[in-house]
Amino acid sequence: MSERSPQPSGQEKKSLYDKDIARFFRRHWLIRSVTNLGVRGLFCAYLLATDRGRDFIREYGLREAMVTAQQNAGFLEDSILSSGLYFPNDEGTSLSFKQAVAGRWVAYDFNRPVEFGKKYRGEKYQMRDGRLMAAFLDEVEGKSENDFTPTNLFNMLDINHLFQVDFPSMESLLDKGFVRKSTYRYTYERVGLLDKYRQFLTLAGVIDDEVYTITPKGNGLVGLARDFGPKSKEPKTEKVLKPALSY
Repeated sequence: MSERSPQPSGQEKKSLYDKDIARFFRRHWLIRSVTNLGVRGLFCAYLLATDRGRDFIREYGLREAMVTAQQNAGFLEDSILSSGLYFPNDEGTSLSFKQAVAGRWVAYDFNRPVEFGKKYRGEKYQMRDGRLMAAFLDEVEGKSENDFTPTNLFNMLDINHLFQVDFPSMESLLDKGFVRKSTYRYTYERVGLLDKYRQFLTLAGVIDDEVYTITPKGNGLVGLARDFGPKSKEPKTEKVLKPALSY
């Protein structure tokens, strides 16, 4: 009796369906162009009609808000992720700690100010917490985790790319080569910050703890989506570590 091939799960079926839609839009450029205009119109309506959108406009201005959204890259190569994360504070004098709620993650992007300018320095721009999301673009399918993805490849206002966004597990990101396992020691060393923060990582007892980092392939394609609706009542811990001599 022959064995049946395993059937795809509901999530796998949805991903395949979304890929088919994305390929349809890529083949039919006129439909894609018209749909993209609609997407941009809906995004403008969101900016103008919601409190969060108006805050975005006040911060960036409408035109820059559209450009920022269009070039809204995810976490850059060597960004660090964990369910509870130690990351540099805004002053660069110590480490802050943030714990995500169950099923969510915290990430810190070391290279964002280098890539986009000093304006994007600080927790507001470099740290995120939320649900894993990723753009599994056809352009990077089959590539090695060490093949660098251009930072501006993903366009959130392109309908073709939107249909390739998914909410994967960390295991799926590992399998696809978007992230790899690492440690605080190795990650901070790669970005040139180990000497500066070694004492704090040692004090916290996490210097050799496992974390995840974004690979060259995952550059700009992995993000964290914050939950909509009422905020969770689960506690989130934030503290600043200080060297022993400062107590």
